[in-house]
Amino acid sequence: MVGPKAVGRMIVLTFDTDHVREADLARFLSEFPLPGRGTFFLDRRYPNIDFGEHEVGLHPVLADRDDWRATLSGLLAETPHAGHVIRPHSCTYSHMLGVMLAELGVRAISQTTPLFTRGLRPYRHPWGLWELPIYYMDSMDMTFPHNWPAVSHAPFDTDVIKASTNDDALYVYDFHPVHIMLNTPSFAHYQAVKPRVLAGESPTNLAAKGHGARWFYEELIKEMNRSRMTSTGCRAAIPTAGFGA
Repeated sequence: MVGPKAVGRMIVLTFDTDHVREADLARFLSEFPLPGRGTFFLDRRYPNIDFGEHEVGLHPVLADRDDWRATLSGLLAETPHAGHVIRPHSCTYSHMLGVMLAELGVRAISQTTPLFTRGLRPYRHPWGLWELPIYYMDSMDMTFPHNWPAVSHAPFDTDVIKASTNDDALYVYDFHPVHIMLNTPSFAHYQAVKPRVLAGESPTNLAAKGHGARWFYEELIKEMNRSRMTSTGCRAAIPTAGFGA
């Protein structure tokens, strides 16, 4: 990997807005304040929401490769200020897409998932995009036992949080507001309530009790406050110098 020699200690809070209605996203912003700035990856326009000092990026659904450019160009036209960073839905990616994104003026992407890996830093793809690798993703954390049953991992382990507040490295957290509001404890639970969310019921009214995505997120915020750490958005993590800086 080619990248900056050091990035300092940096926690980047990012949020993917899948399946969140505008009213619920506004409620999320009001009820779950960040200890600094964050980046919200938008899968659609939210014209009536004021994101304040938070950044917005793109979270497009790229279903048909023949339509990628049209989909991306349309989203960039609707939200031109979101064009500096992208996280495609389901982390869809290819070399061809990377070239296309660079041609469209996107500066960075956050889609690789070396989960729970310490010492991460930005690195550059050969065609010019900076990659901001993801340290933690709530949906992957809760499905880890299913995907890798041979690996001893308990979802929502607070040791993951403690590790990220001690190193001089880049720690990108990827949360879904729908999971935080639901306090989703498992993939099976989410599948059970998802039809009601898609039908328009507020996820806050369906929140589970005990350990879940909300509990973990709140533990992260508590630890950051104890450590006097301030979160940043993706823009602060994008190196400003040239190749290999």
